[in-house]
Amino acid sequence: MKSSAALANAARNACVVAGLAFCCLLWVDMRITFMVLRLRWKWEAVGPHTSLLGKMRGRLAETSWLGALRPAPPRDPLAECGLLPLGSPGAGGLREALRLAVHAKGSLDCLQRQIGLALDEHEELAGRLQVVASWGLVLILLVLLAACSFLMRKSRTRHCLSEEDVILPASGESVALQEEPPVRTRSPETQQPGEVAL
Repeated sequence: MKSSAALANAARNACVVAGLAFCCLLWVDMRITFMVLRLRWKWEAVGPHTSLLGKMRGRLAETSWLGALRPAPPRDPLAECGLLPLGSPGAGGLREALRLAVHAKGSLDCLQRQIGLALDEHEELAGRLQVVASWGLVLILLVLLAACSFLMRKSRTRHCLSEEDVILPASGESVALQEEPPVRTRSPETQQPGEVAL
């Protein structure tokens, strides 16, 4: 009798320990699952694909006329890790929750790695566009500087007399400058009412 009671007690203790271990594993797994879901919501809300640059990159990647200059499409960490976008059918459903719970740690690692890669690619593209914009601005300024220089040179030659246009007196002749007659003005006393003085 003692042995069967001890055996039943040991089995009960083993079940309690196994239940506690299962609950701890389930709690850790659910915690990781919530971390994955939080990352997923944050990515869909404020990821680089929601910015103006991300949208422009997506549109440029879809164009075919750019050929080899076409950028790579933006990275989608959710698709690369096997997660469905939140708006799609089946996203957040029981099947996905169970699959996510089973592979929570792997999904979290994959999602963190893919989000890091996507952010690095986005920053690299932003840096390239800043360099291109800077060089474009320098080129525009150089063109404007060249145009101003050309216009200034052209206006100088238009207003200056060349040597051919200047008539020099023969040697020994004196050149008399004509003075302009003085402008007659009226004094304020002799001015008529309503007349403006010059």
